[in-house]
Amino acid sequence: MTHKVHPKSYRLRDSADWDSRWFEKKNLPRSLKEDFLIREFLKKKIGKLGVAKIEIERFPGKLIIIISTARPGLLIGRGGGGVEVLKKEIENKILKEKTVFNEAKTGKKEIKIDIK
Repeated sequence: MTHKVHPKSYRLRDSADWDSRWFEKKNLPRSLKEDFLIREFLKKKIGKLGVAKIEIERFPGKLIIIISTARPGLLIGRGGGGVEVLKKEIENKILKEKTVFNEAKTGKKEIKIDIK
């Protein structure tokens, strides 16, 4: 007896999980723009260090960036200095974009970068 497969499963392009996990009704465009800016910045900055995937999670007052890489030692650096530099540059980039588009500041966010 054969197993039947639904015809729509052949038309699906990809069955991967979402790369951004958050839910926000009011500030959706701002959060989406921040996600794109963060991904673009990280791809330019660390694109050639074996980065497979960049995931972003948002909670109230907290932003978690999960970077999956094949060579975490190059990204972390000595004593975690590379992660701290990335965190500072992301904070400056996000704050700078908020002032450029005249959007109200929602308070300081805690940024955490996880390396897998």
